[in-house]
Amino acid sequence: MTDNYYFVEDLASNGNTITVTDDGTGTDWLILRTSHDSNAISLSWWSVRGTSTEAESIYFDDDVASSLIVIGHIENARGAAGDDWIRGNETDNILYGDVVAEGSAGGDDTLDGAEGDDSIYGGAGNDDVTGGAGNDLLFGNLGDDTILAGVGVDTVAGGTGADSLDGGGNRGDLLSYAQSSSGVQVSLSYGAVTTGVGGDAEGDKITGFSDLRGSSSDDVLTDTIAVALGAGQNANLFDGGGGNDILSMGGGNDTALGGRGNDTLFGEAGNDLLSGGIGRDTIWGGSGNDSESGGLGTDMIHGDAGNDTIDGGDGNDTLFGDAGKDVLISGRGSDIMTGGYGADRFVFANVFDSGAGAGFDTITDFNASEGDTIDLSGIDANRHAEGDAAFTFRGTGAFTGAGAELRVVQTAEGWLVQGDLDGDKTADFVLTLTGETLPTLVASDFVL
Repeated sequence: MTDNYYFVEDLASNGNTITVTDDGTGTDWLILRTSHDSNAISLSWWSVRGTSTEAESIYFDDDVASSLIVIGHIENARGAAGDDWIRGNETDNILYGDVVAEGSAGGDDTLDGAEGDDSIYGGAGNDDVTGGAGNDLLFGNLGDDTILAGVGVDTVAGGTGADSLDGGGNRGDLLSYAQSSSGVQVSLSYGAVTTGVGGDAEGDKITGFSDLRGSSSDDVLTDTIAVALGAGQNANLFDGGGGNDILSMGGGNDTALGGRGNDTLFGEAGNDLLSGGIGRDTIWGGSGNDSESGGLGTDMIHGDAGNDTIDGGDGNDTLFGDAGKDVLISGRGSDIMTGGYGADRFVFANVFDSGAGAGFDTITDFNASEGDTIDLSGIDANRHAEGDAAFTFRGTGAFTGAGAELRVVQTAEGWLVQGDLDGDKTADFVLTLTGETLPTLVASDFVL
């Protein structure tokens, strides 16, 4: 694959005819050098001898201000070090203001993607970037930039400098600080302008975004008002990235991803999806029916109000259902599970979630009178038989050697729940129940 380059040393003010021979491979570039900075340059695509021929990319190779209107089938444009004005067309454009990688001092560029799914790079100056219609990627890079995402689901990264960033108010518009070299503090407030602090967010004026991505350092990401986007579809998506982040959601049905690091997540109001990721995380669901996952690490998870689903994941986790009919899911590690008030279900999907030895789990407040149950239906109770076998409940009786048996043993602290999967009359699964008053466990307390 070969790239083709076509040079025009002095683009005339009254028009040029540029012949492009396209061999069908690589990318075709027009490299334009002009001192006529007072007028816009319009480049048109034509059909030659019945064959479609197009210049795919335009590149200004000078240090003066340049203006370019891209029409026809030209897809990409790159400015030089001057103050450029570049507007795309209805195709999917890639527009560059300045060539930062080549050490250009950069100009104050105006870049307009128009229609299509565009990628626009501001460069080194104080740039004005407009995405237009379509799902765009907009990068301010260096300088104090102004970015308006427009219609569509867009991703915006202002870069360094005190930027003015407007997502356009569409659901799914993402403001990203993933490239920031230090942590950021950013608050989203739909319909209002907020000011960022720290890292690439320092001095940024922010409005019109629903989604937010932090840096690899310690970030504080906050949603102060529920984003009203669509009928009943209030939602934000926050991704903390790396670092020890604090993510605080608002009143919608939000998603918070802690990523790598020791994160703290607050769901607040709404039916939220909260995932701690890798690290020692603390998660508070808030009101609403939340789905919370600790991921890998020693986590503490609170369901708070609502009927929550809480999954500790791998690690020695502490799970609190709090008020409501909650589902608490054990994972690998020694977990401590407290259902709180309401008919709670404690789920064990694998024998290794609470294996015999030092790694078994503890339920601190099992209360059958409130409707609590222990769900073991996900465990194949017989290792030697085909299919997914269920446990046979033996009560306080001893194992018989048949395998797939579950028994309970009363202790000074409460009860032991033991399961024999292979018929050796030795417990392979062990669960501890503690509490002030625990009546004798019966078969109806379990989902076998």
